[in-house]
Amino acid sequence: MARPKRAANEPPVGEQILEAAGEIFSKFGYENASVKDIAALANMTAGAIYYHYANKQALFFACLLQAVTELVERCESVIQPFEDEPKEALREFARQHIEVQFQRMMKITATYTTTVHGLGERESPLNPEQQETLREWERRHVDNLRKIIQRGVANGDFTENNVSIASFAILGMCEHAITWIRPDGPHHYSVISKMLADYSLRILTL
Repeated sequence: MARPKRAANEPPVGEQILEAAGEIFSKFGYENASVKDIAALANMTAGAIYYHYANKQALFFACLLQAVTELVERCESVIQPFEDEPKEALREFARQHIEVQFQRMMKITATYTTTVHGLGERESPLNPEQQETLREWERRHVDNLRKIIQRGVANGDFTENNVSIASFAILGMCEHAITWIRPDGPHHYSVISKMLADYSLRILTL
């Protein structure tokens, strides 16, 4: 059956495929997800998806790569204006990390963590090169935070000088926020993200 003509307000095909794929992979897991289900959710044919991606594995990797690159690039964009202001850079980094997860990554985060960090190389649907690509982006994200903290320690803004421990403490707080913040809770995630961003600053100024 031919797909209905795409409406003008629909997202680009690539974005629509990845959005649907993220939801299906998160709901059913990699093994039980099917391209047919992804196509149905994206309102297109399986053939249209195979036009963009060679197979399910390639689509899965594309989903995970989109998640981590968007997180890293959006955090980089908000801290760029504050290169000489470590406190503000830290606040913006933490706030953006949490908000990206709620806005874009919430569906795929658990799947990403399990696949990239919870499975052995033999069990993972990703090949070693794909796993290394994702980890390179993660290292870039950690390095961005470490540089903020190092600048703050150097100019006296931060009193905590164990950069590694402080970095992972802040990232752990940001990473796990989506496990306990309820979308229907009394506070919008954007409010909580600002509160946690301030807590990140306290970690370095105790």
